[in-house]
Amino acid sequence: MLTATYRRAPGLRGKAFILVPEGYAPKFDFPLSPESARLTHVEGELWVQEIEFDAREHSFSVPFTAPKKSEAKEPTGT
Repeated sequence: MLTATYRRAPGLRGKAFILVPEGYAPKFDFPLSPESARLTHVEGELWVQEIEFDAREHSFSVPFTAPKKSEAKEPTGT
C-alpha cells in the first residue's frame, strides 16, 4: 500500500509520477473508484496520477498486488 499526502494551493491541478518496482502492480477497484480512475500506466515501471486540489491537502492510498514468489528450486543430488 502506498499512502501519501500532497500539499498545494486549492484550485490547482497536478500530476504525481510513481515508480512501481518490478513485480508489483496497482490493484484497481471495480467499478473504478475516483482514485483508481486517475492512475494511468505511462510505460515500464512508471505510472502517473492526476490530482485536483479541492483543498490545500490531498491524501490518497493505492493498494498493490505483491510479486509472486518464484518456486524454490529443489536441490539436485549427484
